[in-house]
Amino acid sequence: MLKKITAILMLSVSVLVIWGGFYFLKTTGLDLYSKLILFGLPVLGIILTYFYLKNRINAWFLMLPFALAYIVNGFR
Repeated sequence: MLKKITAILMLSVSVLVIWGGFYFLKTTGLDLYSKLILFGLPVLGIILTYFYLKNRINAWFLMLPFALAYIVNGFR
């Protein structure tokens, strides 16, 4: 049960970030670097959630897109 709740939360966050990315893309026009962050990392989150549900990876790997976004934003 906890695994399904975790997967639903991760997928909903990923979809919200992608939706927000399309909104910002339409209103402000983003550079390539911002597009990679807003669209690449949520897609990575969706892929990791799939492997998490198939018991291939641990739940700690679901934090990887958020950690990458934090690290990449620090280098900006």
